[in-house]
Amino acid sequence: MQRARVGHGNSAEVEMQTAVAPMEKHEGVLDAGPYVDRGWYVVVDIPHRRSKSLPSVLRKARKNPGFMKLMDERGMLFYRVVFFRSNACDLLDLMDDMKQWSDVRVFLKGQEEAAGRLSGLRCYCRQMREARRYWYLRCPMLCGDELDVDFPNYIGCGQNRIWLSWQDADYHVFSSTHWFDYGDLNGVTLSVDKPLMQTRLDESIDYAAFCPVYSREFLDKMLARLPDSFAIGEGTQWVAMKEKLGEDWYYYHTSFSSLPMLRPSSKKAYDRLMAELFKGWRSQLPVPNTGERELSDKTGRSVDAD
Repeated sequence: MQRARVGHGNSAEVEMQTAVAPMEKHEGVLDAGPYVDRGWYVVVDIPHRRSKSLPSVLRKARKNPGFMKLMDERGMLFYRVVFFRSNACDLLDLMDDMKQWSDVRVFLKGQEEAAGRLSGLRCYCRQMREARRYWYLRCPMLCGDELDVDFPNYIGCGQNRIWLSWQDADYHVFSSTHWFDYGDLNGVTLSVDKPLMQTRLDESIDYAAFCPVYSREFLDKMLARLPDSFAIGEGTQWVAMKEKLGEDWYYYHTSFSSLPMLRPSSKKAYDRLMAELFKGWRSQLPVPNTGERELSDKTGRSVDAD
């Protein structure tokens, strides 16, 4: 998809354009200076159209501090609202009211994106609103400081999570893909396939596109903490698994016909190993960007915003 920068043209919207798009020079406008990364923000341009739902949409949009009524170069009215992490879930509510509108324009950090790519934002808002219900899926990037754990439960997003936590004698053993499932077993050594895990993380980028806290850099740092290889077998913390399920595997689920290559010898030993590998992991959490106030101040107020 060809991406475009925020802005329908010139005139009434030039001031806003310099505020929300990567800084560029415009005729008659002072140079705004070099581009500064202001963190996550989304600009939504709402067309003025004949629709029964428009009054409801505008009632919600007017609650946004940055609401503006603008006119493009064709003389067509449209409405602009700016969202930051602090009111990201209001964006989701607004977009749900306009999901049948094909002419809504959405810009993520100044780049136009498809309005339907909101899976990551839905995940973010679900965790914010229903934290207790989704306690076992708490996102490390969102809740790292709140999680009472020695290492993240998983890295990645959506269906592409790579699990770090492990439960003995549990359905979780078979229903989830753990980091030690990625690799090649050669005798008593398992070589961890980190490039394959990188590919797995790449597959979650589209899902996480609109997530306010997504950080690929953080995920790469967590991945780098895992070992490149390790020994298995007698005298180690790892046990090779049988190739087929047998009656002695009392905790297996009937929908699985084979087992992973290996498993930790015990949860206690596994947790100790992971705690050592991920010591100080919270220090690498994404730092909240402080540019929201600066950008909000620059948006100003348009005339005739009522």
